[in-house]
Amino acid sequence: MMSFQSDDKMRIEDDRNAVILIDYPNVRRVTGELIGDPGLAGEIVHRLVEELKGHAQRNMNLQVVRAIAISAVSRTDSSPPVLQQSVLSEGVEVRFVYSDEKEHASAVELALAASEIVHSTANISAYLILTGDKWYVPLAQHLKRNGRFALVASLEIPTAADQVPANLVDHFLNVRGLLQRAGRFETNGAITHASPVESAQEELPEGGAPGDVFRIEDTIAHQAMQIIEQYFGQYKEVYLTPLLRKLTELLEEEDEPKTVINYLE
Repeated sequence: MMSFQSDDKMRIEDDRNAVILIDYPNVRRVTGELIGDPGLAGEIVHRLVEELKGHAQRNMNLQVVRAIAISAVSRTDSSPPVLQQSVLSEGVEVRFVYSDEKEHASAVELALAASEIVHSTANISAYLILTGDKWYVPLAQHLKRNGRFALVASLEIPTAADQVPANLVDHFLNVRGLLQRAGRFETNGAITHASPVESAQEELPEGGAPGDVFRIEDTIAHQAMQIIEQYFGQYKEVYLTPLLRKLTELLEEEDEPKTVINYLE
């Protein structure tokens, strides 16, 4: 799994300030598709922003000092889009762009906003780009050239190193784990509601050890476990779709990935 590395991948010596730039139309659409309820996507996106802030502080030693949501309005809208009041109450700035191509326009406006901050605000060293399925490679390269760190926090990230430039492979964070913490989780490909109580019940038993331990004798299943540990080991839960995609890509034998997963279960 491509994710932020906290050692030599990021050298911010004196200033740990960060800004979150939110591609709101894109991340809201993809969130709605993942949770299967577009009507709740706005609220989930708000929670996702809060989870990303916490992740930046806990795991990256960054202090998020600004958060900017880029939204869009088209000529066909009967009324301006209403962002969740909770988003506004948390101090997230909102910038509107007017275009019939909402996601394309919001991506351009986000890049312009990032460039504007780079050239006007010297004390922000890290840029966290929250998106659904856009990778913002040119923007990340621009930020790196200007001495800033860029992290693309996306619900759909590159699954192979050759999909993005070599110097950016460690600058992607899969935020599906944060989406789970924001109020939803996925079980065998189906999205269901999760309350804090339900989530707590999924934790390991007291002492940190699993209740039962089994030896994996099958060599293909053992290889699959190695792939899971390498690419998804940082998460408490693993989404089925990206897992199957990664197993299809990396398993040496012709075994059907779903068969391997069933064996492991």
